[in-house]
Amino acid sequence: MNQTCKKRLARLKTIVSLHQEKKALLASIKSMYEWVVEGEHIFDGSWATHPEEIKNAEVERRLDAYLERLSCFVEAEERTEEEKFRLGHLFKVFTHLRPGLVQCYDIEGFPRTNNDMERTIRAIKMHYRRISGRKNWNNYLLRYGRCVASSRMVAASA
Repeated sequence: MNQTCKKRLARLKTIVSLHQEKKALLASIKSMYEWVVEGEHIFDGSWATHPEEIKNAEVERRLDAYLERLSCFVEAEERTEEEKFRLGHLFKVFTHLRPGLVQCYDIEGFPRTNNDMERTIRAIKMHYRRISGRKNWNNYLLRYGRCVASSRMVAASA
């Protein structure tokens, strides 16, 4: 075996040993990722076989069960500090935002994703600009606030 082959073999052994060292960390990251994806799955409604099944009460029930399991998972002694910190933060955010997270499913036509929300806001802005002839809608938004979007949602669902 020549010198170049020995160097390559040594480098390959180093890479494999680094991978083995990080195996537990990668498994932990995969586990945390699965918790995030499961939370997303609750909100996207893909669990429903029919659109009528997606109601506030059902999303709330699923979210509560998820949060209960997440809490037990985070509090387990065998969890690493990284898992406790990251998933604990996810639990805290979901618990804090829970009342608002489950309110949109009974409103027909309400945007479910960030992209849909951005499109809706853009449509509201353009509608106001066409009516008023102004380029800036800040005063209008400050005056009427959430009523702007509420009336738009009612009009869209009618």
